[in-house]
Order: sequence, then C-alpha cells, then structure tokens
Amino acid sequence: MRYKFLLLFVFINVSSLLIGTTYHIKQDGTGDFTTIQEGIEVAVDADTILVFPGTYYENADFLSKSLILGSLYLTTGNEEYITQTTIDGNQTGSCVEIRDCVEDFTSVIGFTLTNGTGSQLSSNSNAINGGGVFIKNSTLTISNCIIYRNIAWNGGGIYCNDSSLFLSGTTIRDNRSHATGGGITISSSSEVIFDDQDLCNIYLNFSRKGCDIRKTYTSAPINVFIDTFTVFNPDNYFVGCWNQYGVPVNDITMNIQNAKLSTIDANLYVSTVGDNNNSGLTPDDPLATINYAFSLIQTDSLENNTIFLTDGVYSTSLNDQWFPIQMRSYTNLVGESMENTILDAENNSPLIADESSKLNYNVINLNLINGNCLNSLGGGIPYILCFADSQFRNKWVYLENILIHDCLLDSRTLALWYLNASLINVHVYDNIGIAGSIESRIAPVQTEPIFSLELENCSIKNCNTTGLALFDGFFQEERSPVILKNVEITDNIYTETSWPNAICGIIVHCKRQIEMINCTIGNNYVSTANGGTIGMKAYGSELNIYNSILYGNDQMNIWLENDNEENPNVVNIQNSLIANGEESCYIVNSWDTINWLEGNLPADSDPLWVNTGNYPYQLSTDSPCIDTGTLYLPTGIELPEYDLAGNPRICGETIDIGAYEYQDSISAVEEEFLLSPIPKARISNFPNPFNPSTTIKLELAEAGKIELAIYNIKGEKVKTLLNCTTAPGTYECFWNGKDEVEKFVSSGLYVVKLNQYGKETATKILLLK
Repeated sequence: MRYKFLLLFVFINVSSLLIGTTYHIKQDGTGDFTTIQEGIEVAVDADTILVFPGTYYENADFLSKSLILGSLYLTTGNEEYITQTTIDGNQTGSCVEIRDCVEDFTSVIGFTLTNGTGSQLSSNSNAINGGGVFIKNSTLTISNCIIYRNIAWNGGGIYCNDSSLFLSGTTIRDNRSHATGGGITISSSSEVIFDDQDLCNIYLNFSRKGCDIRKTYTSAPINVFIDTFTVFNPDNYFVGCWNQYGVPVNDITMNIQNAKLSTIDANLYVSTVGDNNNSGLTPDDPLATINYAFSLIQTDSLENNTIFLTDGVYSTSLNDQWFPIQMRSYTNLVGESMENTILDAENNSPLIADESSKLNYNVINLNLINGNCLNSLGGGIPYILCFADSQFRNKWVYLENILIHDCLLDSRTLALWYLNASLINVHVYDNIGIAGSIESRIAPVQTEPIFSLELENCSIKNCNTTGLALFDGFFQEERSPVILKNVEITDNIYTETSWPNAICGIIVHCKRQIEMINCTIGNNYVSTANGGTIGMKAYGSELNIYNSILYGNDQMNIWLENDNEENPNVVNIQNSLIANGEESCYIVNSWDTINWLEGNLPADSDPLWVNTGNYPYQLSTDSPCIDTGTLYLPTGIELPEYDLAGNPRICGETIDIGAYEYQDSISAVEEEFLLSPIPKARISNFPNPFNPSTTIKLELAEAGKIELAIYNIKGEKVKTLLNCTTAPGTYECFWNGKDEVEKFVSSGLYVVKLNQYGKETATKILLLK
C-alpha cells in the first residue's frame, strides 16, 4: 500500500475545516448523505464533500458553488481510494459539472470518473461537452484522478471553457469525442497549467481532431508536463491548436517522459475478430480497432504505410470502433472489398474526417453506412466524410470503390476542401441532407495551386440534396479543372426551400473548367418555384458537355446566373441529349452563353432507358443514344475501360451517349471469340481510346501456350503480339498500332483475342487518330 501526503491536501483540509463544513457521503447510510449530489445541494462555498469508497451512479453538478470534492485520498493520501471511489456518469451527463465556480480552492481530488457523456454548453447550444469533467467560467484543480472511458462531442475526458484549470497527478485515458479533444479540449479564453512535479498521464484517447489534446488559439499557450503520453513525438493527430482558418498554431509545448506506444513503420492489419494486444503486422495477427492502428502506425512522407481492414462490420457496439475515424498523413486505409468491409457509425456521428493532416493517401474498398451529422446531436460537424487542407498545400486524396449510403445530415455527405481529389467508382445514395452530396471547394482567396477534381464511374442517387457542388474560387485567376466521366446523378430531390433558385444536379460557383463526358443526369427534382439541374450561379466558369444525357429533370436543365459581365460563364454542348433543348435552359444575363455544337440529338428525343433492374438508366434496344457519341474529346482525356455497369465502354461502331454502353451491338467475330471463354482470364488495355500505341494487360490463372493477336472488326488478323508458353500471372505487352508488315493501321475498332487450350476471350480497343 502506498501513501502520498502533499501540503496541498493539508492546506485544503485544514482550511475547509476552519471556514467550511465537511459533509460525509456514505452509501451505507452512516454518513450525512448517500449521494454526492445531496451533499452539494446543502453545501455552500468553501465546504468539503468527502466521499467514501463505492461506485456512485450520478452526475455531480457543483451548482455554481466553489467546493472541495474529494475521496478519502484527500485526507489519507492512500492511492487505493482513487480506484475505490468512482463517479459513474451512467451515460446521462458529465461525471462532474462545474460552472461559475470562481474561487481558486475549487477542487476534484482522488476519484475515478467514467461513463460520462457530457453536458450542454448553454441553453441555445446543442453541443454536448466534457464527458468526464465539464468546466465553464470557473477556476478548478483536478488532482490525482483517473478519467477514462467517457465520451462527448468535445472534450471526451475534460472540457475547459473560459476557465483556469490546474492538472496534477491525473490520468486521462481511453476517452473519446466525436468532434475535438478526445482527452481534453481547451476552448475560448482558458488557461491550463500542468503540474511539473506530480506528472499527469494522457494516452489512447480518440477524436476527430486532436485525439489527446485540442486547444483553441484564443486560449493561452500551454506547457504539457507528462509522465506517459500515447507516443513520444505526437503530430497533429494527437495534439493540436488551429486558428480560425484551420492553420496550426504551434503554442503547445510537450514534455514527455514515456510513451504508451512504440510506433511501427510498417503496414498494419485490423480485423473484427482482432486484438489490440496483437502485433498487427500480418493478417493472421490483426489488431482490433481502426483508431488504435492509426495511433500505432508511423507516418512516412516518402512511402505510405497502409492500414488493411478485413471484411466485416466495424462499429462501436460490435467491436468498440470510434467515429469519425481521424485519418493520418501519408497513411492509406484499404478494405478487403467494397461491399463487405463495412464501417457503421450507427447514426451517432460522421464516419471519416481529416481537417488537420498532410493528407496524400488512398481510401479504398469501403462500405460506409449510417453516418449522422445532424445539428441536433450537438456536434456541429458539417459533413459525413471530410478531407480538407486549409493551408492550401497542393495535397491530394484518392478514393476508389467506396459506397456511402443511409446517412442523416444537415449538410454535405462528402466534403473535399482545398485539395486535389480523384474519385473512382464512388457511389453516394439514399442519404438525406441539405447541401451537396459531394462538395468540392477551392481556395476562397487568390492562391496557388489550382485544385483539381475528377470523378470516374461514380454515381449520386436518391439523395435529398444537390448532387455535386463546386464552390468558392471567387478570387482565382485561373480555372480549376473538373473532369466528370461516366457519372450518374439521378432521382435526387432538393427539398431545401430557403434558396429561391435551387439546383438539384450540379451547382457551380466560380472559376471552374468542367469537362462532362458520358454522364447521365435524370429525374432530379427541386421543391422551389424556380430552379434547375445544372446551375452556374457565379462567374468565370466553362462547362463542356460531351456524350451526356439530361432528361426527366424538374424545371430547367441548365441555369446560368452571373452578375459579373467581365467574367462570363460558357457552356458548350456536343453529341448529347438535352431534353427540350434551348427551351430547358435559362440565362439571366446576356453575357453568359450556351453553344449548341454538332451531334446533339433532337430536343424531343427520349433516351429510352430500360427503367428496371440494378441499372435502370441503361439504354434499351431502340435508344437514339446508341452509337451517337463522339470520341473527339479534349486533349488528355482518357475514357474509362468500363461503363457504370462494368461493361466495355465502347461496344459498337463508336461510343454511346450517357453513362451506360448498350451491349447487344457485338460483331460476329466477337461472338465467336466469346463462345468458349478462358476461365479467370482477363484482357484490358490502357489507354483506350489510344493514339498511336497502347499497353495490353493479360491476367492468366493457368499456365500453358497462348496466342495473343489483334483483329479488325471483320475478323481478319492484323498482328500477332504473343505466341509463347506462360506461367500463371499478369503480363503486359505493347502494340504500336502497326500490322504484320509494320504499316500503321487506320483508325477504328479492333479486337484483342487471347487463345489458350482452344478457348478464347477478347476485348475491344479503339484506335483514334
């Protein structure tokens, strides 16, 4: 048994006995009261509430009284009383709530505080803060306490607002917050002093921003004296202070004696049946929680490490995950499969967040469900997923094979702010919100670099919000590029009525260069009296529409509204189906223009979608969109190999209009090739279309003799590329666009045929000169 006596205890105890009353709290009824709150209610300033061992399931509210609240550790110095005397918040509020307690002897000493869920900041705020201890407009000492397993939106362990706090000998661990400061949040004009003799411990707390410590820039700089912290060299993932623009303020000085974790410079593996006591270094020895893996992994700007997730459902109730997951710089997050690696926030918080790292990572193969950022939850987090860089450092994020659905929100679903973003096979559907399902922002001030956005084989469907929002750029000189290829935006309903001219498909602010290629935008609806599907609501943008369908949308298909005559908006439309043509377009001012170029279908055309099955916006047999697209696209634009349904992007004389390629248009030679396909063999090429050369990729499951050859659409062999024996594996070969006698072939559609053991498979490629 250890005993610790400090002059502080003697001073507090003697002073309180001289000038105040001590109330004994005993659960067996032999004291003055059986609950802490009963003692507080009768106490006055300078009284002491002395709590005997036991677990007290209550929320101790000081009721604006400057009191000393202590366990028997206060009078004996026996550390065993710290773990024997517990205030359990019972998930009904903060364990301890202190407001307007201004005397400097106000103290909480010698307790275990757990299972608290926070207190409301004010009557006009939904923010629920300070799961363990909530402090506002007060002066407080917390000494020799254990604060663990509490949750809140801000300050899972401690929330300190406009207060002075002295921390001594206290352990803050395993607390969680949805918004800021899993361990402690220091906000407004607060001052926090850490005892440099009786050191605190802070480790393994989790949050969206500042897992262990988060401080607002308006609070005083702090020196943190720590015995044990999560890691030795914490970055902004663990500790952070940011100004009002999201730029780090380096005014937290860390003095760390020991680290709870030794970081690992390697890939890590996480499983729903894992254990955080495992190494995490192999799939057979996985960790249990994603948050722990992010704390354990070492970041490297030269070579990304990756956290791999096996298939399964990751949630708080099933396996103690915490949301939103805070990403880390240069660290990829990769699931086993898009459908079955499921992150479920259970309608309690957003899903993934990054507003403080250096980004530059991949997020791949995830099914993200049941996110919630409703203001009624108290967090004020304006997204379900967010990747942002407020320092405008030309960072990037790459998202591939992502499902985002069944989320509730007061704002946007996926926020992509001030960075370069590439989205491949990302699908947002069945969400309810009031801003863009996918929202891209470029710098609101004149700055370099110019940020890019690319969506390929993506969809936004059946959401109560605008599909794609392209915001900001008001002071940019150059346009930021946006490329949309094989994108479907359908069946969205914009229900917000506070904007007089609502947009349900794509809304554009300033200075965007948008290339919209093979997109299908249909059956979207706005609830306001005026509005449309594509709205260019500011100035200086250009939209080029190729091979796309706008059909069945409510009100106007295109709405141009721009008060800046010197920076007009321009729309160019080519080889597309725009329902009702010019009559469906509204231009507020004459300096904005819409140019109708060649190849557009008649205004009364019907795309004849199939309207059934998993892909109701595929083309039916008699659709006028079949083989009526163009392959003369802007320089540098490469078409995807497949359409939104996974079928070859070109399957006929030329490309179709819309995000789906009609598949019955197949030549006799291809039918012959496909009669007896090779099991598990696949052919692809890149780029496609190509000029003058392309790389052909083979994926072979079996060893054996193969022949790889190029045929024209008539079935005539043009060039033999390979005739050899191979082992199973992946191979690449190069075709320079020449035939057997080294003459360049003409533009057109060609077939790559693979023959192995008498079985054949093929794919189409397009040479476009």
